[in-house]
Formats: sequence, structure tokens, C-alpha cells
Amino acid sequence: MRNVGFSRAQEIFGVGMIIGISVCNIWLISNIVPYYGGVGGALNNMGAADIVTFLQRDGPDNIRKLIFVNFFLPVVVVPVILMKRKEKYIILALGLGITFFLASLYGARTLFLEPLLSCIIVLCTRVSLSARKIASMLFLAVSIFIGMSYLQAIRFGERGIIKGSEILLKYYTISLNQGANIIVGDLQREPLYWTFSSLFGLPIINNLLGFRAVYEGLFGSLPIQSREDDFNYVAALGADPGYNTLGIYAYMQLDAGLFGILLILLVFIISSYLYNLFYQGSQMGILLFPAAYILLLDQLRTAGMFSARMPYFFIAAVTIYCIGRVSVVRRVDEKF
Repeated sequence: MRNVGFSRAQEIFGVGMIIGISVCNIWLISNIVPYYGGVGGALNNMGAADIVTFLQRDGPDNIRKLIFVNFFLPVVVVPVILMKRKEKYIILALGLGITFFLASLYGARTLFLEPLLSCIIVLCTRVSLSARKIASMLFLAVSIFIGMSYLQAIRFGERGIIKGSEILLKYYTISLNQGANIIVGDLQREPLYWTFSSLFGLPIINNLLGFRAVYEGLFGSLPIQSREDDFNYVAALGADPGYNTLGIYAYMQLDAGLFGILLILLVFIISSYLYNLFYQGSQMGILLFPAAYILLLDQLRTAGMFSARMPYFFIAAVTIYCIGRVSVVRRVDEKF
């Protein structure tokens, strides 16, 4: 596996993005805390189900929209974690720490877990690790799982790590069960909605190219246009709206029926291609594969690579890659 370095400009961009996103997250935290009744209430009831449900369904638009800047993190952390400067750990620790509090308050643990896992994947595969570092990462992983389980228990008015871990496990077992019922029932809805759903929220795609207008002209109005619609959509399928995820196999069944297996095959082909780029030391592969792999691991619960996060991963990876190419061109020009 060939090692690859990122230019100073790419590292600076990664650091700048982490700092910028952290500033946004501090603003978000300051605007979410009042819904808990202040700092004390936020610390005691972090992630309480009733508050999280309100924030996600009926919360202010500026909060719900700005949350999405965190989708860039799993990619922008990559050139930073590969920096040879020890200051990177301070930058990452502060950035991920702030993201952890936001994710806990907003009830969206993936905002924190995805950039953290991205760092771990890159460290484990691109950097030589000592036994001490491996032990430290294992301790960190166990600590995070315990913390997440405890917070999950609090969210549903419970206490205890075991109760919290049971609740976390339900997200997967119930999603798989609901998805299986959809496949067995051979249910279908709007064609290719979940396949393209990640593109409907991007202003450039819709405002400039009119992608959403084209889709609605062909297949009718989008079935989900708000957080409330999301829960109602799942309920209309006969599933539990309290666990409003179905897994990629069910989503592709709803999109294309039996032909949905071809879409799933496409996901694995893309994953294989990205892994080859990653293994060969391509910058695009190193930037994009860890984030894409995390989506692949989570697709038993979600739409995987068809989720809303993938376009943000791609945009961040392409931006960092282009910065690197510009840096190379400038260095060549300076020699002549």
C-alpha cells in the first residue's frame, strides 16, 4: 500500500474547514441549549427524546440547515490526520469534541462518529502504529461506545449503559425487520426516489439544472419534503415511525422492485473501485474511501451511498484534490 502525502495548501484547507465547522457548531450549540432550559438542563438531559424530536421536526430552519456543514468533516479530517505535525491532535480533538456535544444535543450521533471513524480508518491503514497507539485507540473506542450508550439511555428517559446499548441495537434489528417486511410484501413507491434523494437538497443541482423539477415532472411530487413527512412515509408503509429507517435493501425495493438488486450491485462496484484507489495511494481514494466505507457499514440501517451525506463527501474530496493539483502546477511553474 503506497503512502501519499498532501500538500501544505491541502493541509491548511483541512484545518481551516475544521475550524470553520467548529465555529458553526459552537453557534448551533448556543442556539440549541436554550431548548433544554439552559446549560444545566442540557448536561442533565442531553439528547432527551422530546427535545430532539422537536428540533428535528419543527426546529428553526437555520439550525436544521446549518447542521449539514458537518457532512464535510469525514473527508476534510483526512489531510489533517496525515499531517506530520503533532498540533494535528489538538485541532482534531477540539473539532471532534465540539461536534460530539452538538451531535449529542441534536440526537445525531453519526455527525461525530463518521469523522472519528474516518480518522481511525486512515490511521490504521496509512500510518505505522505502535502497540501503545493501538491500545489507546481501543480504549477510546470502548469509551465512546459506553458514552454513546449512556446518552442513548438518557434520550429515552432511562439510565444505564446496558439499557442504552439495547436501544442502539434496536436501530439495526428493527430496521432490518421493517425492511424485510417491505421486501416480502413486494412494496414499491415513487421510482428511484431514494436513489436520487441525496441530490434533491442540493441548491446547485436543483436551481441550476432543475433536477427536482425534472423528477417531479416524470414521477410526481417528492413524497418526503419535511422531517414530519419522513415519519409519515414510514408509517404509511406499515412500519414503526419511531424507527424511521429501513435499510438499503428495502429502499432499493421501494425504488425499483426486483431490479433494485442492480442498484445494490452498483454500490458494491463503486465501493470496490474506491478501495482500489485507496490501496494504490490515490489522493481521491484516500479522501473518499473512508467516508464511503462508513456509509457501507451503516447501510443495513440507512440508504448507504445513496444517503444525503455522499454528495458532501464528494464535493469535499474533489475540492481538496483540486487544491492539490493547483499546488503541483504552481511548484512546476516556479521551477521554470
